[in-house]
Amino acid sequence: MIAAQMPDLKVVGGWNEDAAAVNQMVKEGDKFTIGADTHVGVLEVPCHTAGHVLYKIDEALFTGDTLFTGGCGRFFEGNAEQMHRNLNEVIANMDNNTRVFCGHEYSIGNLEFGLWVEPDNEAIQNKLLWARQRREKRLSTLASTVEEEKQINPFMRLTQPSVLRKLRKLGHSDLSPL
Repeated sequence: MIAAQMPDLKVVGGWNEDAAAVNQMVKEGDKFTIGADTHVGVLEVPCHTAGHVLYKIDEALFTGDTLFTGGCGRFFEGNAEQMHRNLNEVIANMDNNTRVFCGHEYSIGNLEFGLWVEPDNEAIQNKLLWARQRREKRLSTLASTVEEEKQINPFMRLTQPSVLRKLRKLGHSDLSPL
C-alpha cells in the first residue's frame, strides 16, 4: 500500500468510514488544502456508505460513488431518501457549470437505463451516442456538469412528467415525496 511506503502522505476520508489508510478524517463543512493553493471543501452525502463525502474544488465536484454520469451509486449503508437529498438538494443546487467527476466509468449503462426511462429524451440520446463513440476509441466519457446531469440523469429528473409517467406505468402510484 502506498500509504505504508510514504508515512508523510496525507490520506483524507470521511469521519464515519472504516478505511485503514485514512489519516485525516473530514466531515461536512471541513476544508483542507492540497499543495500550496488547492482548497478543498467537504460535503457529507451518506448513502453509498454512511461516511461518504464529496470533495469540491472551485467549480469541480468529485462525487466518488454518489453521482455518476447519467446515474447514481448503490445504497450499501443508506436509503433512497438520502440519495434523493444528495442528488436533488446538495448537488442539484450547485452552480450549473460545476464539473462533475465521478468515481467510475458507468456512463453507457446508465444512459441506456435513462433512455429506457425516457425514450424521447434527446439529451440522453445524444449523450449516449457520444459516449459510445468515445468508448469505441477507448476514451473516457468523464466529466459531465451539474446542468447536464439535470438533463440526462433520471434520478435528478424525478419531477419531470416523462419520468413520473414511467414510474406510474411500473405501478408506483404514491409519488408524494417527489
